[in-house]
Amino acid sequence: MTQTAQHTPGPWQAITTATRFTVNDKDGFPVLRINGGMVPVEANARLIAAAPDMLDALEFVRMTFADIEASKRKGYYVECPKIVDAAIAKAEGRTATTKGELPPDPDNMNNDRAEWAAAALRHFQCIT
Repeated sequence: MTQTAQHTPGPWQAITTATRFTVNDKDGFPVLRINGGMVPVEANARLIAAAPDMLDALEFVRMTFADIEASKRKGYYVECPKIVDAAIAKAEGRTATTKGELPPDPDNMNNDRAEWAAAALRHFQCIT
């Protein structure tokens, strides 16, 4: 039986002060708040805030590698590094150097439109 993640959906945003960090959900509600002398506060907040993006990136990579030949035809394969780079950049507090395009649908080769739409949505969430 597969377990579904039971966490607050992303994207999350890190808000830091000198001695406290808060990670808010997309609606501005706190997901996590830590007070005290944690060092480095900002780096920890960024890493925690990037967790949903990193999960999305890993799920996209797992889906891509489940059927590598189909993923190459659909364009997912070339998107993997862009999606992973965007998640890492968020964790490191920088902007990704490349913004990927939505996975293409060359020659209408996608048999499963729902799979393509889910991958496109995950990709969009990773780069925005």
